[in-house]
Amino acid sequence: MQKNRPPLVPRRLFAGPARSAGFTLIELMVTVTVVAIVMALAAPSMQAFLTSRAIASHVDAFGSAVRLTRSEALKRSGTASMCMSVTTEEAAPTCAADEDGGWHSGWLVFADPDGDGAYTAESEELIAVQQPLTSSGGVTWNANSTSITFRANGLATASVMATITFDPKMPSDASERDRFVRTRCLTAQGRLGKCIVQTGDPDGSAGSGEGT
Repeated sequence: MQKNRPPLVPRRLFAGPARSAGFTLIELMVTVTVVAIVMALAAPSMQAFLTSRAIASHVDAFGSAVRLTRSEALKRSGTASMCMSVTTEEAAPTCAADEDGGWHSGWLVFADPDGDGAYTAESEELIAVQQPLTSSGGVTWNANSTSITFRANGLATASVMATITFDPKMPSDASERDRFVRTRCLTAQGRLGKCIVQTGDPDGSAGSGEGT
């Protein structure tokens, strides 16, 4: 006669309590410390990258607006202008009365039949509006004007042949500020390029190269 045997029970039921799959407090503290160190090391490089990209985008936006203004003048066989504006966010934007705002405050591109460089909503077509460049430390130039005007032949008025400076948004005394500043020269043909000192110029005046 076969003896009764106790039922077989899986070995795991007799095992001790299983170890939690989560982090211990020490492991969590070590992980947080390592992440903090890595972020501290990477922060300056990331900030430099973002600043550089912001400046590049401002140069591109300004250059695109200049080219648009010139192309509109050619297309319309008339005069087109681009002006500084501090009211671009309003329903009826206007050109700035002086240069205090700078190009970073925004600009307007418009058909300008009378060629005065000032936008008149009642009689002139508004082509494009650029909102303020909030990530800019300033976009200024050395021309005594608040507008750029192109004639029907695609040439700009002499007053716009100027040097434009794109400043980064950082303290003026920041040690690395100068490495982010970009200077571009604008020609009567509407080219916005790197400023090149002409060989043999006794006064060291700058000309404009191709590209941005």
